[in-house]
Amino acid sequence: MTPQDGAHGSVSMLSSKLTRRQFVAKSATAALGIGLGASLAGCQSATSNKGEVVVITWGDPQKAKLLGDAFKQETGITLRLIPGANSNDFYNKIVAGGLGVYDVVITNVGYIPPYEKAGLIETLNLNDFSAADELYPAFRTDMRFQYLKAPNQSLAFPNQWGAYGMTYSTTATLKQPGEPDSWEELWRAPKGKVMLSSYYVDNFAIAGRMTGLSWDQVFAMDGPALDKAKQLLIELKPFQMPTSTDSQINDFVTNTVDVGLVYSLGFDTTVNRKAGSVVAKSVVPSEGVFGALDGQMLLKGAPNRANALKWINFCGGKQAQLIFWDLYRGPTANQAATEAIIARGGLDAEDMKAQQGDQPEKCAAMVQQRQPDHSDLWNLAWDKVLAG
Repeated sequence: MTPQDGAHGSVSMLSSKLTRRQFVAKSATAALGIGLGASLAGCQSATSNKGEVVVITWGDPQKAKLLGDAFKQETGITLRLIPGANSNDFYNKIVAGGLGVYDVVITNVGYIPPYEKAGLIETLNLNDFSAADELYPAFRTDMRFQYLKAPNQSLAFPNQWGAYGMTYSTTATLKQPGEPDSWEELWRAPKGKVMLSSYYVDNFAIAGRMTGLSWDQVFAMDGPALDKAKQLLIELKPFQMPTSTDSQINDFVTNTVDVGLVYSLGFDTTVNRKAGSVVAKSVVPSEGVFGALDGQMLLKGAPNRANALKWINFCGGKQAQLIFWDLYRGPTANQAATEAIIARGGLDAEDMKAQQGDQPEKCAAMVQQRQPDHSDLWNLAWDKVLAG
């Protein structure tokens, strides 16, 4: 959901649980200390063991244990989870280690292009996976999903997803009744009453869109286009950035902010639940949203390829996706799991529907978050925003 990848809707709506991304920000990239993690050297020395699968992704000991225990019980195969800081870090680790070290990488699918260009991943035939029968059909056939090469021919097996949104205080007057929701509200709000993301890429993405660029042009910004986005962000100052999920929620509960870029379409549900009344509303602005869909990629030269295929099927299946939900409460591509969550009723159903998790077309329509083409220039521009 990392601030470095975009802490999308996989944040607990009921508590301040860490997301799978936020955990790594606190633990750095230390190996998981529960018997399922390993250093890179340990991973290399153990890959001859036919009873394991080596997966690199966001680290969370609780997730690793729950998934590892369930996978071991079902298949007898041991999960060895190698934590990384973010999707860019996963890629760098895989390139540095070379093929034949890791079996599977779970990452934002917006980061797939460099893997494909470098010839690091295999195309999956989703028809070969029983868990694919549990997916919403759109995740197998809707060609807006760029991980699909053709219907059922995929560079990744889709798992969790979440879309960003804009949330505004219901007590703030930012637009006229009936006026469409727009990211423009960020610039209409009083100074100091705007919240941006803790990750600069998110902020530049919105600013770039507001300069008139289409979403497919935003992440390629450089030169004058990047300068325009930078100037828009400077005009927003002073703005606020959350130091934690709880602080972001509290700033809306206490009316510290009027409007903000938030990690989930269900953010208002969380805020209003804590406030005990309706104080916030989350919307999809007319200009659209971006977000993240996580997927599993099979690496070429996987040392435990047969086990990797079993893991991909298990992790994408209903049982594993229910574990993900109970930990992070983020929407899943698995229709069977989604329907089971909604059938629980209560807060489970409320949180899933608030995030529009039963509407896969929302995921297909959003722009997949990824690293900018010119990340060094974006870093420099963000420094200038903060200093400007």
